[in-house]
Amino acid sequence: MLLSTVLFYSQSSLAKPAENAEELIHEFIRVMNDKQQASVVKFVDHHMAQSSIEAFGGEGRARYIGYITGERRFHGFLELDTIEPLSTHNGTERFRIRVKSRNTDLWYNLTMTMPQQSPNKLANFYLQPTSHPNEENSKISKTELISQVRHYINSLTAKGLFSGAILIADTDTVLYQDAKGFTNLERTAKNNVDTKFNLASMNKMFTAVGILQLVEQQKMSLDDKLIKFIDPAMFPAGEFDQITVRQLLSHTAGLGWSQAPDTEQSSGSAEREVTKNFKHLTLAATPGGQFRYSNDGMVLLGEIIEKVSGKSYYRYIREYIYQPAGMIHSDSYDPKQAIENMAIGYYYDAEQQKSLNNLEFMGTRGGAAGGGFSTVVDLHKFSQALTQYKLLSKALTQAAYSAKPELHSPGYGYGFSTQGEQGNRIIGHSGGSIGVSSRLSIYLDQGITLAILCNKNFVSEPVVWKVNQLVRRLNN
Repeated sequence: MLLSTVLFYSQSSLAKPAENAEELIHEFIRVMNDKQQASVVKFVDHHMAQSSIEAFGGEGRARYIGYITGERRFHGFLELDTIEPLSTHNGTERFRIRVKSRNTDLWYNLTMTMPQQSPNKLANFYLQPTSHPNEENSKISKTELISQVRHYINSLTAKGLFSGAILIADTDTVLYQDAKGFTNLERTAKNNVDTKFNLASMNKMFTAVGILQLVEQQKMSLDDKLIKFIDPAMFPAGEFDQITVRQLLSHTAGLGWSQAPDTEQSSGSAEREVTKNFKHLTLAATPGGQFRYSNDGMVLLGEIIEKVSGKSYYRYIREYIYQPAGMIHSDSYDPKQAIENMAIGYYYDAEQQKSLNNLEFMGTRGGAAGGGFSTVVDLHKFSQALTQYKLLSKALTQAAYSAKPELHSPGYGYGFSTQGEQGNRIIGHSGGSIGVSSRLSIYLDQGITLAILCNKNFVSEPVVWKVNQLVRRLNN
């Protein structure tokens, strides 16, 4: 079913409630392909559920307008293929819609969730790359893999989508490295493979390794309670005394996603961060009960590193991770200061209808949960130091990047995402924020490393998906 069959909806129909879920799906696709910004605003105002509008501390409306606008500009046009009902759960109905992006030339699953009682309202949606039954699946060489990735990067760059750096290595040997775009909106300097990019959440890997080093030195235990290191008086009422280090590492401590300001964007010590900010925390789930991704949990681990090591978080990571791995261009910088060869993120602002830098969204300094800076070359060095057991013992290294289903964390270890079965395991971490799109993927069974750092929204995801599919096709 081609999208052209749904383009006859009139502009005025956006202000009317959709009669059923399928009509809402078609209307959403139409808005994604409409060049008029007013279409996005009207869709959010008339078709996003009230709970979604009120989310993110009351900023849901602005966030959804910005997100839909960004995705629309990134993909250019979405061709509708199939609509499939998925499930009905807790009064909601989910659909999976397969679409093809004109700009990325990839297929995506668009998952949409609607309240059953209000089928003309959209509670949530997200786009994820997916395979297609007709896609090529023959075996390829590493030379062909690099050729296809190079061609894909050039294609995305020609469409104005890619700005960043990429490196692909086979163990110690770099097979491909390149950089495109500029370090800033003023286009005064080009990105290169030694450009420092914001990592966003990728710092969580370093925080986890730091904690595990202290465990290996028997200075602490994975089953130690949080309150062994941080005064219980610094937390609000709740089961904070039941949280363990193991739960913090695996995002199963129950903290979830905080709507308060990022507690770790501070140039001061972690102690001041805790004193100033941790009273706002609430438990979204029972500690140990379920996976709930949490920045605050990683900030707490940064505080523990300071308490146990006697060093600042920044000094510890620099001395025991960056220096042993040879990561000479990695650190936590103030993005508002002039740092040599540092990329500034930029994004399209829906309200002003122009690209802006992301400095107003950046704190003074990144830390344990994210916001540090690194290069693709340094991330390759980190992957080698990690997998060659130069940072941790083999046992603790493998524990870090092994899934933890027993902790209700089937896709995450200790500070590392993990996916795939034996023979096609991928570990690492992604980083995403306004004007930041990055990923480190280590293909354990093939010996391949992918590092991609971008200073524009969304752009790393299609490249990572493309590389994932190509690595699967490698000759053994």
